[in-house]
Parts: sequence; C-alpha cells; structure tokens
Amino acid sequence: MNIKSFTSLRGLACLAVVGTHVWTLFDLQRLITARYGVDSFQNKIAIFVDRTFNGQAAVEVFFVLSGCVLALSLMSGSAANKPSWVKTFYVKRFFRIYPALWLSIAANNEVARFKRRRPLRLITWRVLLIRDTRPR
Repeated sequence: MNIKSFTSLRGLACLAVVGTHVWTLFDLQRLITARYGVDSFQNKIAIFVDRTFNGQAAVEVFFVLSGCVLALSLMSGSAANKPSWVKTFYVKRFFRIYPALWLSIAANNEVARFKRRRPLRLITWRVLLIRDTRPR
C-alpha cells in the first residue's frame, strides 16, 4: 500500500506546528505591526496568518495520519503471512522510539545541570516505567 501521500501530509502538518511555534515564540505579529504600522498590507497578512495558522489542528491531523500509517503498516505485515510480523513490528518500533527518548532525557539532564551548575540525579527505569504506589 502506498503511504507516501500520508507521509507528505504529515510533513506539512509538522511544518505548520513548527511555524505556529515560531510565530508565537517570536511574537511576529507584534513585530510586523511595530515595523510597518497597523494599516499596512504586511500587517493585514500577519493578521490573516495569525488567525488561520492553527497549530492545534495540525497536531490533530498529524496524529490521525500517524494512526493511519501505523494501521496500514500493521495490515501490510499481516498480509505477508509472516508468523512473527507482530514481534518484528514492535522490535522496530522499540529501536525507533527508545534511542530518541534516552537522547532527549540526556539532553534535558545536561541543560538542567548547566543551568543549576550542580550534578543531577540520573533518571532510571524505575522513574520512567514504574510508579511507586505504596503509601509512605
């Protein structure tokens, strides 16, 4: 099954989310208004972009399309009649997701340590996967 169009739409949704974050982070509408004035063409474009660039909708589109890609991937694996397609699928997912998770944890620890200028506790499996529900 061809999922290139889904992947392209996911990329556009991702760009819309990044664009919304940049627009909000740098408060571009205020900067454009301050530079060109309230009645300028540039300000009218800025107002249009501000009202139509919806990052939340783009996130929802991204997740819906990701679910479709995931389902199509699972269906193509089951159609191949391989006995271990589920195991192969989840092993691929594990090695796709967990390195990025640990890299982001390490980066966050380094940023926090740099900001605090003192060593931080390492985040362990127990903190990530097991919630201690015992009363204290």
